[in-house]
Amino acid sequence: MSGNPFEGTEFIVLEFDPHGAQVSVLTTSRNGMPVTAYSDLNRAEAVDDARAAADRARQQGLPLRYAVIRIAATEAVFPADA
Repeated sequence: MSGNPFEGTEFIVLEFDPHGAQVSVLTTSRNGMPVTAYSDLNRAEAVDDARAAADRARQQGLPLRYAVIRIAATEAVFPADA
């Protein structure tokens, strides 16, 4: 297993729930597979998924907010590989 779970990842979509001050990574389905991270080539998909999730939340009356985050560098990953 790679020591860095974000290796090859450029973007993630974060979901913020202001009621509980909770943050989670958005998981969407693409071609029947769960997607939680996007490469640099898939930035537009990350933005589209965030917008679609925000629209769904709004339709359901949920106060959720979404942000597309670019991962510039991973400083440390724990536990470190032995």
